[in-house]
Amino acid sequence: LAYRVGVMMVAAGIFQPLVPTLPVFRQESQNVEGAVAFMRRSHVSPALFNTYHLGGQLAWYGSPDYLPFIHGLTSMFGDDLLKRYGDVVNGGQSVLDHFGVQTLVLGYPLLPGDATGQCLAWVEASPLWKLVYFDDDALVYVRAGTTLPTYQHVVPGKPDAWHLSDAGVAEELARSVADAPTACVTNCWLGQTVQASDPARAVELYRTAELAHPANPLPHFCLGQAYGGLGRLGVARAEYERGWSLGQGTAIDAINLAKICDKQGDAGAAHHWIDKALLLSPGDPRATAIQQSLH
Repeated sequence: LAYRVGVMMVAAGIFQPLVPTLPVFRQESQNVEGAVAFMRRSHVSPALFNTYHLGGQLAWYGSPDYLPFIHGLTSMFGDDLLKRYGDVVNGGQSVLDHFGVQTLVLGYPLLPGDATGQCLAWVEASPLWKLVYFDDDALVYVRAGTTLPTYQHVVPGKPDAWHLSDAGVAEELARSVADAPTACVTNCWLGQTVQASDPARAVELYRTAELAHPANPLPHFCLGQAYGGLGRLGVARAEYERGWSLGQGTAIDAINLAKICDKQGDAGAAHHWIDKALLLSPGDPRATAIQQSLH
C-alpha cells in the first residue's frame, strides 16, 4: 500500500521519492529557504558544509545562525579552503571531520559532470550521514545516529510545510499542515505507519483524512484495507467501493476487493474486480492466482 500512497501523492503534485534519484540536474536557481526553516525548527547543528552554489542563499536566509561554509565569491576564501572544498566534493570525509561539520546542505548538480553530483553521490552512499530533509532545491544531511526523522517539503510556497518520510513519526505534523489535500495524504501515510501495531489508531487517522478531503478516494482505500484486516468485511467492502466511486484505484485495491467479495460468496463481484485488476496490471500473479481459484 505504501506504493499506492506514493502514487496518489504524485498525482496530487506533492510527493517526491524518499531519496531523489542521482544525479538530478537542476539548471535553474536553487532556493534554501525551506531547508533553513527546517533546520531552525529542528535545531539542526549550524556547523555545516554546503555546496558552493547554495552559499549565497544560505548567507541570505541562514544568517545569523546558519552561515555558509563557502559561497560563489570564491576569491574571499583563499586557495587552501577551496582545495579543501574540492576534497570534500570528491569524498573527503576527513576534511568534514577536521572542521567538525555536523550538517550538510547540498544542492543538486547544475549540469552533467558537475562536481556537486559527485558530492551528493558519495554522501548518499556513506553510512556516516543520514538524510533528514529534502525538497526540489536542497538536501540536508546530519551525522548518522541522530533520532531526527526524515522530512520532505510538500507545499510549494510554504517553507514550513513538511511531510514526514520515516516510520515512527510524530503525528503533530498532520495537524500542522493546513492544506486539505496534503493533510489528507499525510494522515493516510501516518495511518500506514501504525496500522500493523494499532489498527484502531490507523482507522482514526484515515477518518481524519476523509474529513480533510472528502473527494479524495485514498482514505477509503486505506479504510478498506484496515477493516479487511480486522475481519469487518461488510464495512471494508463499502469503503473500497466508495473509493472506486470517487476515483481510480490500483490493481491491489481491486484484488483486495475481489477477495472480500469472494469471502462474502459474491462470485460475480469477485470476478468483476479481478478482471479490473488484470486490466490495470496485466499478468499480475496475485490477480491470476485468485482468478484461477474462482473458477
